[in-house]
Amino acid sequence: MVLTSGDNSVLQRVANIKRMQLALLLLVAAAAGLFCYSQSKYTSATLVLQVKTFTKGERFVDIIDGNGVKIVRHFILGDDTGAACFYTVELPRILAAKILIAPLDRSGAFEVDRILLQFDSVHYGWSPEGCVQLTFIGGSTLREKCQDDAPELTVNNDRSFTLTGIPEKRILQSPTIRASMAFLLASCIMIAGLWLRLPLKNAVRNTLPEEYGVRLIWLGLVVIYMMQFFAIWHYSVDLPFWEEWDYFLPHALPRGLSSEWLLGFENYHRVIPTKLMAWLNYRLFGLDFTLQKLVNYLIFGCLLVLVAKLKQAIAGKESFKIFPVFLLFMISPIAFENHANSYQSQIHLVLVLTTVTLLVT
Repeated sequence: MVLTSGDNSVLQRVANIKRMQLALLLLVAAAAGLFCYSQSKYTSATLVLQVKTFTKGERFVDIIDGNGVKIVRHFILGDDTGAACFYTVELPRILAAKILIAPLDRSGAFEVDRILLQFDSVHYGWSPEGCVQLTFIGGSTLREKCQDDAPELTVNNDRSFTLTGIPEKRILQSPTIRASMAFLLASCIMIAGLWLRLPLKNAVRNTLPEEYGVRLIWLGLVVIYMMQFFAIWHYSVDLPFWEEWDYFLPHALPRGLSSEWLLGFENYHRVIPTKLMAWLNYRLFGLDFTLQKLVNYLIFGCLLVLVAKLKQAIAGKESFKIFPVFLLFMISPIAFENHANSYQSQIHLVLVLTTVTLLVT
């Protein structure tokens, strides 16, 4: 086969287009990384209010930066019996010059027992007894009176509260962490872009939009899964939840890996793999419940992959191409209990093993 000058010209244009696409992808990935680095300068802080009130309803907190820009955070007072309840407000990742807690109710209808401002390594707490500072160092907690650099709480005449003097050093993000986050984001965008650019096999021109649309759906599914993974990692606390307390029963982990506990029933289940994971976690990491939840979600991710493989095995890869749309229902946050409680790995493992059985039979 002999190529003519016209053919060479077409090939050259195609090559130029591919190079331009790659350059644009590199530019987008680099821009996203730089944006991530610039926006991750600060970590988030948490405001916690311990309140007694006789009125339910929505309340708000104003966070004002050094330029006077105001960000509003809303929360709901959910108890009107006068019982003490905790209300949590996640603050934006900015250096706040002032935090204004609007009046929670009319005079005499509420009482604030305590206000907490929590950073990663230091918590500040205000109560009628004064300001207390909790510093976390190497697994131990130092409790002392607030130091000179602590924020200042002011009670205003209109029954609102103002926090000022928030120290920048408490929320500064490590440059190493910022660079790692930026690199990870840029790498993910590059990998996703290169995958989208892979040539399509057996595709004709009139089916290209459909084929690339299916790839975008799969990509969106992966993005949603990763967003939930990082949400679990960010919001999980190293505390047992629900059935996870069973690990501390006298016949459980306190006795080590005994056959009685490992093979015994939990209600009407035997959850041997889940107990083995808890024991390994205990031996290697001191029973880190955040890690336990992340492993549980990774098992759930394996289930999604296996379900996709099962669909291919039954219906074929080329049929029912919008199948990944229906996987969106599986990663809906409506079923949050499956991921908030790592003990649910028992259910995920049953589904994983059942799907594997269907694949190999």
